[in-house]
Amino acid sequence: MDRAIVCDSCSGAFDAKCSGVGGSEKRCRHAIKRVPLILRRFDDLEREVRKLKEELVLLKESNESEIETSKNSMKNVPEINGDPEELIAEINKRNSKINNVMVYKLNESNSQSLHERILHDKAEVVRILDMIDIKEDVIEKVRVGKKGTKPRPMKIVLSKSGIARTFSRNKSRIMESYG
Repeated sequence: MDRAIVCDSCSGAFDAKCSGVGGSEKRCRHAIKRVPLILRRFDDLEREVRKLKEELVLLKESNESEIETSKNSMKNVPEINGDPEELIAEINKRNSKINNVMVYKLNESNSQSLHERILHDKAEVVRILDMIDIKEDVIEKVRVGKKGTKPRPMKIVLSKSGIARTFSRNKSRIMESYG
């Protein structure tokens, strides 16, 4: 082979002299055979581009909607004025109260003995927690306000905020028991 022609597609070698075909003619014949394949691939790519454009439009609409929703929700956010340390202190104060539950209309002992009143309140709290299937430690329980004719509210501090949420979700069951 004096002058070999190598096909760009199949990498086959042909002798230019024997085949009587020049390099450019060989490439043209092979390229003509590939035109339908190239056209199909072009159509596929064109469909894919159309699909991507449609998805882009949907994403843009979705983002615009989310941005508008965010702008509307930001209207309700108070402007932060003042000392950042005061803000942090306020957040910490609120987080410390997340485990608290206030219970109203809970029977209160009329006993003169502080110890008996504490035991009575403990029994009432345990009864409520058993009623809603909570087996958790109560960190603190304290009556709030001055003793009068009506039972004072009781602040109950639970060990976890999840327990406080469970307590709140079951308040209707608790209220049914206490009328």
